[in-house]
Formats: sequence, C-alpha cells, structure tokens
Amino acid sequence: MTNLTPMIIFDHSRYRLKVWRNKAPLDVLAFTGQEALSQPFRYAIEFTSAEKGIEPAQMLMQQ
Repeated sequence: MTNLTPMIIFDHSRYRLKVWRNKAPLDVLAFTGQEALSQPFRYAIEFTSAEKGIEPAQMLMQQ
C-alpha cells in the first residue's frame, strides 16, 4: 500500500519574480533599489527557487 498524500508547500513570501522565458517559480527573498536625479538607477533582487538547474544566462539581461 502506498501513501499518495500531496505535498504541502508553505509560502511566506509576499512577492513573486517573473523573468521572461523562465518557467521556474521564483520567490523574492530581498530587494533594494537606488534612484537619484541625473544618476543611473540600480536594483538588486535576491530570490530563491525550488528548481536547482537555473542557469545565470536565463536570469541576466532579461525583462
């Protein structure tokens, strides 16, 4: 006899990250941003995912 109880996944993150052409579910761990007049803006996003095989090229320079 096998037990086929569905796995329950808790999610405490209030933010989700979607990256173009990436199908892995991404949870935002932390983010910071800097903006100033006549200066380039900068945002840093730390995220987690249950998927282990995400390549950096899938995330960098995407929309």
